[in-house]
Amino acid sequence: FFRDKYDVLGFIYREEIDHAAAYCRHYEYWPQTLTSILRYFDDNRAFYQRVLSLDVQNAPADVIRRHISTMIADVLTDMGRTEHISVADTYVKFLQSILSEALITALQDWILSRNPASLRDENEWLYHYLQDGFNGLVERQRVEA
Repeated sequence: FFRDKYDVLGFIYREEIDHAAAYCRHYEYWPQTLTSILRYFDDNRAFYQRVLSLDVQNAPADVIRRHISTMIADVLTDMGRTEHISVADTYVKFLQSILSEALITALQDWILSRNPASLRDENEWLYHYLQDGFNGLVERQRVEA
């Protein structure tokens, strides 16, 4: 059923994160999703410190990267529908790349840190970073419309 042990680790992540962040694809719920994802990684920090240190083909970090990237794209698409704005597909792909890489880097740094920020602080900082980006996009699209 699984190609290798890393495929098993990826499966575990997908199953657990789907449970932790059930509404991750909806713009309306992205703050709760962020909190759920951070709580999940905080609760499983020791495990993911080992997982994220793996530098092999089919590493679980790749599964996490794809999940975060897909989640960001889904939130941006849903944001367009919810806020009644039109965002070019090419720009959505650009934002997906930039925002997901920033979020992944911040998550990895936080998980792997010897002296990590508290869950509360990390959540607040990432929330403000994403909220500022989302609000700026919505506001600019409304002005341009």
